[in-house]
Amino acid sequence: MLKRGAAVLATVVGFVLLGCSTGLQRQPPESLVKPRSFHEFLEEARRNAEVRRQLVLEAEGHLAEGITSLLVFGDGVAVLNGVRQFRVPDNSVVALVELLITRGVASWPEESSVPEGNALEIHRRLLITIGEASHRVIERNKRPTRPSLQRLLHDMAELVRPFSAAGVEVSSLAEGLRMVADGTLAPHVLTVNALAPGMPGAEEGALGGWQLTLYRNLLGVSSYSLKDGVRPLSRRPLSAAEVAALAQMLAEGDAASFPAQVHVERGHFQLVVELLGRRVSVQARQFAGQGAAAGAEARGK
Repeated sequence: MLKRGAAVLATVVGFVLLGCSTGLQRQPPESLVKPRSFHEFLEEARRNAEVRRQLVLEAEGHLAEGITSLLVFGDGVAVLNGVRQFRVPDNSVVALVELLITRGVASWPEESSVPEGNALEIHRRLLITIGEASHRVIERNKRPTRPSLQRLLHDMAELVRPFSAAGVEVSSLAEGLRMVADGTLAPHVLTVNALAPGMPGAEEGALGGWQLTLYRNLLGVSSYSLKDGVRPLSRRPLSAAEVAALAQMLAEGDAASFPAQVHVERGHFQLVVELLGRRVSVQARQFAGQGAAAGAEARGK
């Protein structure tokens, strides 16, 4: 078990080195435009390919026959039902933006965050993000339906459905990591989270805990403590080559086969790796027997 713990630790250390060497150096680029309203953001995304690349469309719920979720990035990468990656041509991405504009989505009442309580309350959801701007529309169960939202989500799903036929799915996390490493899968689909919480009794002046997260091609570096929670320090987009190198490291370290619990010589950390519906989650803790033995030895001195 300690041997597997060392393998997990080596993987986390590699991710930490990536974060420490690059994550604190650059902030993500600011939005290329500063419109006054979300409608203007959409108009700019329709006209400007560089702004359009900052677009992310997320739809969940019953969208159309056989489609319960859709994720589309402005560069054309898309994911159907959380498990199939495919490509949408740029003119069809523009068509999606035009749907949002012509249906007047920017004027629809929005909810800035998912309400507290049971997630099953959410029946359908559309989240549009362009750079740092976003607009969210939700239809809840046991509330009046929103036919306009239903029609829009249906039309969005049907617009991209033909392209999904040529999509790619993975049979395992190990296969998915290899496909990200060789460029078959886009870097957007890989999510990695490494967390080492600050522990009570840490030495005075110690750095404390940390969290590194790769999510949709964006690397976030945060400090973390059990008392104060997460405090973001920096974030920046990773290049496709950097994400491919990380996927290669995870594949070579056999991260996909890590057990749920491992023992390490010291410390406590967690590692989660997921892509296209495949996931591994590991918790690493200090081996209690070794800690007890070390304590006894210290007391005997």
